[in-house]
Amino acid sequence: MSVPSTLPSPSRRTRRGRLRSPGAHRTTLCGVAVVAASALVLSTAGSAQAAPAATAVPLGTAEPFAVLSGSAFSNTGPTVIAGDIGASDPSMVGTTSITLTGTNHGNDSVTASANAALTNALVSAAGQGPGDPITADLAGQTLTPGIYTSPSALSIAGPTPLVLDGQNDPNAVFLFQAGSTLITQPGTSVSLINGATACNVFWQVGSSTTLGVNSFFSGVVLTLTDTTLNTGATLEGSVLSSGSVTLDSNTIIRPACATPPTTPPVTAPPTTAPPTTTAPPTTAAPTTTASPTAAAGTTGSGDEADTGDEDESTYGQVGRVPVGSVDTGDGSTADVPPARPTR
Repeated sequence: MSVPSTLPSPSRRTRRGRLRSPGAHRTTLCGVAVVAASALVLSTAGSAQAAPAATAVPLGTAEPFAVLSGSAFSNTGPTVIAGDIGASDPSMVGTTSITLTGTNHGNDSVTASANAALTNALVSAAGQGPGDPITADLAGQTLTPGIYTSPSALSIAGPTPLVLDGQNDPNAVFLFQAGSTLITQPGTSVSLINGATACNVFWQVGSSTTLGVNSFFSGVVLTLTDTTLNTGATLEGSVLSSGSVTLDSNTIIRPACATPPTTPPVTAPPTTAPPTTTAPPTTAAPTTTASPTAAAGTTGSGDEADTGDEDESTYGQVGRVPVGSVDTGDGSTADVPPARPTR
């Protein structure tokens, strides 16, 4: 039986099927779309996200302290501290070898108040977040302001610094939360750039803190238990520890942190200058003309000598009838001989 000539050959049917099959075309497009969407999701998931915003931890009366201990305090070797120090244990060891710019409050009421404020600060810091999870060593990372949280330990172990970028905001706040320890290795460092300040970097540590030999660290360290600064470690910030504090030839500089005002500033009303008073013109006092003084001898007294200015009717110098003597005409008098008796 012959094959009808009108039926297509198998090869032609296959070729035409590939060209005309709309289902295959749709499947290919859908596959491309799925791959693109998956790539977009992966790209979004791998991109950096801004950490939740952090707020500055209120330190209260603990704020002036560079080193505060809720237990024992000890120091070995020459240590430089700028800021106040204090400890609940009155036997503070090694303070004589500390160059202190501040006040040693020992175990006084100021220290007691500061330790109470430290407890509140720890609660406040732990109450923020949770933040971006930290699961790796912090060395070599560059972080922007926000909250960063580790359920266990925080560490800086690598040779490159941890960089905190303030993004040109002087009020940018960084808050690191460690569930257990904070440990930095020898020679490691924390670098602050673009306006980040040690006053606004906070480390809330659930157990102990250890700063490595000759390491450089920045921020306010809030430690629940003990804090140790190994030989030569430098801190720009402060150590506030509910447990003991151990120092060894360290440098601790508490930066001058601006304290926000508790009440809004009062703006004084603009002052206006009082109107200028023009003094009335001063007029010279009228000149008093003295009464003409009578010339000597013209006062009308008959005793005065004649000046010669009188009218000639005065008949010379006689001003009154002489009594008892005869006027000689020259102003003098002469005795008159007594009259002879009448015979």
